Amino acid sequence: MPASKTLTLLCLIFSLLNAEGKELEPIRSFRDLEWSNRVILILDSKNAEADIQKLTEAKQAIDERDLIWILINERSVSSNYKQGIDPSFTKLAKRRYEKEAKGVFLIGKDGGTKSKSTQLDLETIFALIDTMPMRIQEMEADHQ
Repeated sequence: MPASKTLTLLCLIFSLLNAEGKELEPIRSFRDLEWSNRVILILDSKNAEADIQKLTEAKQAIDERDLIWILINERSVSSNYKQGIDPSFTKLAKRRYEKEAKGVFLIGKDGGTKSKSTQLDLETIFALIDTMPMRIQEMEADHQ
């Protein structure tokens, strides 16, 4: 094989591995998700197991809305993000919401907090998301 073709092939393989590697990185900050995902952040849930079950059962609706959920308790972190949550994200989230200390926060694709509540209410969260201009555009694009 000529050197130029070998070099081209190696560059292609490297770029694919590099792109794949980026996808496999854990979340380190809210910016890692901006413009691609909305976030349901649950801090210090008293009903963590029940919340995780609700979120797991609503997988299809969560996926349709580009949602990543992250539940952070004192000793554990759970999420639907397969690549994991970096400990630096946990510290950042707690610092960002330290005045509230606990609760359920909806963070939009723009990184802004859209709602906060004391309990996980997926129907209310989904209804709020479905009224957002970006979500309306997504739903219209899905129906075309």
